Amino acid sequence: MHRRPEAAGGPGVRWQLQPFAALSGAEVEALFRVRQAVFIVEQRCVYADVDGLDPGAWHLLAWPAAAGLPLACARLLSPGVKFVQPAIGRVLTHGAGRATGLGSALVARAVRACEEVWPGHGQALSAQQHLAGWYARFGFAAVGPVYDEDGIAHQDMVRPAGALAGAALTPGEVGA
Repeated sequence: MHRRPEAAGGPGVRWQLQPFAALSGAEVEALFRVRQAVFIVEQRCVYADVDGLDPGAWHLLAWPAAAGLPLACARLLSPGVKFVQPAIGRVLTHGAGRATGLGSALVARAVRACEEVWPGHGQALSAQQHLAGWYARFGFAAVGPVYDEDGIAHQDMVRPAGALAGAALTPGEVGA
């Protein structure tokens, strides 16, 4: 049974932001296992998760206080890899991380990390269409038509540089 984090970013969660090469072998395995559990098994979407982009990416992970798989994670890609802007992708919350505000903290931290690693750029992402309204809370706006990606409707979204990342968030969700 998973333990519920006390609060998004609170004592029940340890945040980690690192380039892929700085992750340990055990951290990489846990990252791939949680993405497989959510995207392939839970969502029943058979696709090539290991796509060759992870080694050049930064990874944001929220670890539980006890050992286990990450409760949330996101992959940050350099400008020009997937979009003109830095891209936020492979965004997920898992197990006890759900319904705690951790997903909001994850996206806010991912936006802030992109602004720190690639200053002066906006961000882009490919949202599952049913989550487009949720991403809009972080300043993302839909661009282009809805499209099918691996059997799931997706919508490209962009966020301009300097937009307020935490406008719809509670204080304390974004921090060190």
